[in-house]
Amino acid sequence: MKITCTPVEAQAILASAQIQCAAPDVELIKTHNHIFRITTPAAVYFLKTYTKDWYQDCAIGVVTHEAGGFSALATRGIPAAAVVLSCDHLHNPLQRPFLLTRQLRGEPLTKLLRESSPHDFKALLGTTGSHLRRCHEIVFNYPGYVGSPEGPTSPHEPGQWIHPYCSAAKMQQEALAGLHSERNQMPPELFAAMVELLSSFEHRMQSEYYPPRFIHGDCHASHFFLYQENGSWQVSGSIDMEVAASGAPICDLMKFSNEMVTLFPHTSHWWKPLFDGYGGEPSFEAMKLLFLCEWADRRERLLQARDWEALFSAL
Repeated sequence: MKITCTPVEAQAILASAQIQCAAPDVELIKTHNHIFRITTPAAVYFLKTYTKDWYQDCAIGVVTHEAGGFSALATRGIPAAAVVLSCDHLHNPLQRPFLLTRQLRGEPLTKLLRESSPHDFKALLGTTGSHLRRCHEIVFNYPGYVGSPEGPTSPHEPGQWIHPYCSAAKMQQEALAGLHSERNQMPPELFAAMVELLSSFEHRMQSEYYPPRFIHGDCHASHFFLYQENGSWQVSGSIDMEVAASGAPICDLMKFSNEMVTLFPHTSHWWKPLFDGYGGEPSFEAMKLLFLCEWADRRERLLQARDWEALFSAL
């Protein structure tokens, strides 16, 4: 899908948010969800319109999901990207729903980690862990996409789709379906062990999913932005709240870890300062079970892991 945003269109969008300026500079920085950087003399903004294949021609509800995720944090005093304009209709210069946010202060966590001293490496991860803990302390009444600061306002309807990070039953269903589709490529003893484990996922993970709490949903380490002030690191917020939800916080920690293991060696023990900042280690067995659901080609090594280093080095 080809989407454009001209300087004149960007100027009109900014004007609708009461921001007056000459025609700004506009740069497309990402596709598969098109994101444009809009630079004015006074500030930088990011315009996101939803163009992934499964959104087809329209993505009105997704704008609500993402704006709701940012507002759920901001209304509780937790650093979040500032939503300048949330447009959930087609009557705009792009003729598509979009979200306009202000640029976050600082740099992505992963960039800072690559350039940091050993001291700052720990401090950055500790600060991010503390921020995540604050997010995960937000408790909602029901699971599902956030949509507003209050979170989901009614129970999940049977038969209605729900994200696996919001429902242990859904995660178990999808994991078992994937396992059975791979049965012919697996040793029989491994298949039997996985069936036994995954068949009890909902029961084993009940305390992780209930009560449902705020989750980023797509919690990449690179989505967090930090800056240094008066000698200490601060989180200015995070990006990409497209699937912000009420669900299981440990799924955020798993998603965060998925990226970290590809960027930093397990010998750096990056998880230690992260968990210290978070207030303690998550359940090792619960995290291991989630990885077994997500990493089909690493199951034999994951099953053998008995500590965090072995778990992360298996990925």
